[in-house]
Amino acid sequence: MILYEGLLPTGEVLPPVIFTNYNKIPKNLDEELDARVLYVPDLKGPSASLTLRWLGEIDKYLESGSLIVHDKGPEYVARAVQEELKENGYETQAIPGAGGAFANPCDNSFNSVLRQAFWKSPSQTFEEKLIAIIKAYYASSNAAIRHYFQHIGWIGEKPTRQHVRELLSEGYRPGNRHKPIYEEMNQKYRAWKRNLRDASRED
Repeated sequence: MILYEGLLPTGEVLPPVIFTNYNKIPKNLDEELDARVLYVPDLKGPSASLTLRWLGEIDKYLESGSLIVHDKGPEYVARAVQEELKENGYETQAIPGAGGAFANPCDNSFNSVLRQAFWKSPSQTFEEKLIAIIKAYYASSNAAIRHYFQHIGWIGEKPTRQHVRELLSEGYRPGNRHKPIYEEMNQKYRAWKRNLRDASRED
């Protein structure tokens, strides 16, 4: 079982846990939309204490031996968090700092679908925005979630070299207008990797 921010490769989605410093949370919101919305008056940003609260909310959905994959944010790698995960019988793995854009199914696809779904939903008030966020969280189908994990090679067949090359090139397809400068930057980057001087540079 692989879990990252509430996604499972089986296509299941854990209820989202949302922290807010807005004290007028609509009643029964979590029951109607299957989400956990918690009021935190001194909320400033991600922290180990919030991660522990998140774990307390989703713990009942997990089994001993579950593998939790997270990035290297301090809110995840904090000793208190790692010790709590270990005590609960979970295994953990951290995604390399530079690999999130390619090795993280959330960054790679899930978050993109979530953002698109959110912006398509007209919302003005806090309650409307909160509901839009929760609905956007569930915008991806179970089949799509399985595909996200397969696409980056976490599940399914062993990735081929071609698969890896295509994955690493995603987002780097310039149009005709920008192709010359793209090729120039590619050339300079390859020269830099080989620790060679750029042939186009004059002494």
